[in-house]
Amino acid sequence: MILSFQVKNKYIHLDIFNHYNNYKMKTLFIPIIIFIGLSVSSIAQEKSKKEIQGDKYAFKYAYDEAIVSYSHEKNLTPEGQRHLAEAYHNMNQDTESEIAYAKLVSLPTGVLPEDYFKYAMILKSNNKYEPAFTCLNKFSELKPNDLRVKDYQLHKAELEGLQKDDGKYTLTNLDVNSEAQDFG
Repeated sequence: MILSFQVKNKYIHLDIFNHYNNYKMKTLFIPIIIFIGLSVSSIAQEKSKKEIQGDKYAFKYAYDEAIVSYSHEKNLTPEGQRHLAEAYHNMNQDTESEIAYAKLVSLPTGVLPEDYFKYAMILKSNNKYEPAFTCLNKFSELKPNDLRVKDYQLHKAELEGLQKDDGKYTLTNLDVNSEAQDFG
């Protein structure tokens, strides 16, 4: 490497490294740069075209089309799996959302504490209370200062008391009721 500069209208050229040292530096730096490039690319999981398309649909709130795009992809990133589970939930397909969240929570990396909370809420809506409490306990460990955690810990034992039948009230089904969820 030659360093050139001008002092009082005279040019000074200094050869900082001779040819041998320059060759030595190239042989040292090139493998290091290749190694860093390969390790970074292997760590980053790239999204497929279907997943990117599903992200665009989810961003536009077209959840039915997002579900189709995500469903065609076998290896979703954690973010894509999260979007798939949320799309199922927003389309009121809670059983499919439960499956998608179960797959997301079982991933080794990329799981957020919020995923455990949302998975617990889906499990509760599907009347699976014990696994829901397990997920809420995991969420409590990960975010102990969250207000939802404090509320959960404060009212944890109330469900058992509410499920007990003390005989005060009698529920009867009317003829106008149906098996489906009715909104009044």
